[in-house]
Amino acid sequence: MKYLLVLIFASTLNFGLLGQDNKRGNIWNIGFTPIVYFDFNGGSLTVDTLNSLSGSTFGTSNICDTSGRLLFSSLAFFMLTKENKLMEPQGVFINTALGEKFRISESNNAFWNQQSIILPKRNNEYYVFTTGMSDAAFDRWQQPTATFDSFGMDVLSYHIVDMAKNNGKGGITSKNNIMIHTPYLSHNTMQAVRHGNGKDWWLMKPGKER
Repeated sequence: MKYLLVLIFASTLNFGLLGQDNKRGNIWNIGFTPIVYFDFNGGSLTVDTLNSLSGSTFGTSNICDTSGRLLFSSLAFFMLTKENKLMEPQGVFINTALGEKFRISESNNAFWNQQSIILPKRNNEYYVFTTGMSDAAFDRWQQPTATFDSFGMDVLSYHIVDMAKNNGKGGITSKNNIMIHTPYLSHNTMQAVRHGNGKDWWLMKPGKER
């Protein structure tokens, strides 16, 4: 079995200053009824909670603006506004480019760490990258003869959020765009590394060849 590392170049163009970008991770939005906010903006950690019908689970990712204010969050199958409400008009059923059997089996929850990651695109737009499973891969996993290695994510897709939509609450302008369809991608682990030019990014995603 050969292991591979997928490298994807993500151009962010008008990304801003490095010092400002450091605040994009100042708020963490995790948990499930109540949602727990970890806020690092004040120089020391502040923890707050918010009860909501929409909850976050293991696979949540978040991004702030350059002032450290939360913009939106992504689960494996949903996009949420900063108020933890579904982003309109297409905030449901992302990460389903090649079928929805896996989403249905997971009851719409993100039970796998780092199923999504968010990167600035340009101006008010953001890329959201997600790891998912096609219906064909799900069917192989459900076979009576399936083994531990039969489970494998096989789709890496991206979606675009424009924070200028819906009075600043954000809106999805494009979703379920397939970047990679390969037999086995890691169901965990996705990392963004800044390019040497200071404005673009490399997206790293582990996988393996069978």
